[in-house]
Amino acid sequence: MDEVLEGKLDREFQMQAERLRNYVLNSELESTMGGHKVNGQMLARMVETCVSSMCKGQRIILENLRDIVLCEKPTVELDKVTAVKGVKTASQTKMERIVPLTKPSAGSAMYDMQEPMCLIENSASGELRVNQEAVNILSEISQPVVVVAVVGLYRTGKSYLMNKLAGKLR
Repeated sequence: MDEVLEGKLDREFQMQAERLRNYVLNSELESTMGGHKVNGQMLARMVETCVSSMCKGQRIILENLRDIVLCEKPTVELDKVTAVKGVKTASQTKMERIVPLTKPSAGSAMYDMQEPMCLIENSASGELRVNQEAVNILSEISQPVVVVAVVGLYRTGKSYLMNKLAGKLR
């Protein structure tokens, strides 16, 4: 991917990127609807489910995806998180389940993420694929995690923004 020198970027964009970086770094712990803390295992299940659904051309119903993620079972039922027309029917409405989350033991060390990870990548054929190494790392994290997604058109500063958020300047 081409690199862009910081001096060639619009000053307003640089200031916005810095504000976003500060916001993300100073954010309090986030949780899903219902107050469930988001941890690595939940995020790994969500990423795998979303990528699988997108590769099959299915739309994702976020409310149902949340239910699957909160479920402790490793198997994912894609028909519960996707819909052909993207319309949620009455039969698809879910009741919120309360699932206890694992709390880190007093002796367990906090995981220190040294650099950002790419969870979803494009394969050589242009298909989306899950980065299994990143999923494995996330699956081992039982403490809350923060995820940042940057989406945009070609040559709009996505890499610059992610590097800025990670505190890396080129």
